[in-house]
Amino acid sequence: MNNIKYKLQRFFRNRYGADPLGLALVGTSLILSILASITRIGLFSIVSMIVMAYEIYRMFSKNISARYKENQKYQLTVTHMKQLRTHHFYRCPQCK
Repeated sequence: MNNIKYKLQRFFRNRYGADPLGLALVGTSLILSILASITRIGLFSIVSMIVMAYEIYRMFSKNISARYKENQKYQLTVTHMKQLRTHHFYRCPQCK
């Protein structure tokens, strides 16, 4: 039993793991799966599997810097979307 535990610990060492982007991908995949079962449209099921496969790839990735950058972009987008609800941004016609 300890041998299996050791092998699993060694396998998961230096892997990226879960983050907020990953949780959003899992939620998206879940919603698409539910839509696929309700509407019987196979495209939702296929897209759901692709999204879930991408999340699994991200979780087991050893390229931590690339996954971190993806998560940072996601976090900035979420922050910007929240600001759009409470703030109004204007653009200057001359300098844009």
